[in-house]
Amino acid sequence: MLRSQARRRLLGVIATWCLVLVACAPQPSAGLAGSSWQLVQYWDETAGSLRGVAERAPTLTFHGDDRLQGTGGCNSITGAYRVTDGKLEFQRVASTEMYCYPPGAPATGESVLMVQEAAFLKALGSVTRYTADGGGLQLLAGDRLVLVLAPR
Repeated sequence: MLRSQARRRLLGVIATWCLVLVACAPQPSAGLAGSSWQLVQYWDETAGSLRGVAERAPTLTFHGDDRLQGTGGCNSITGAYRVTDGKLEFQRVASTEMYCYPPGAPATGESVLMVQEAAFLKALGSVTRYTADGGGLQLLAGDRLVLVLAPR
């Protein structure tokens, strides 16, 4: 009888720990999962303000398994994201390495698309949190708004 009581207690302790471990495991970032966005404005460090987007707007798609895909306006991007305690972090963001000019523009000098894409990727790397309201997504680095996106 003592042995069966000890076994039941042990099973109870094991079951409790299993529930605790499952509850504490990282969960997919459900708040952004399944959403797809297009850039409207980005932080321009040179101007010290938000700037509108050139012809080809960068895009972001947040998948349910915390994967991220999109374009920088020219190059494809991929990576991961994590939302924890109201904070947003982009991880392992990588892109292809083509050089693009806007359609009809001469293929000489600095490309406005490449300047925009570099600023977009840099801003992604600085993001610490986000807000979403009225159909828009705002990505912030601390208190500074660095990217403004609209639903796709």
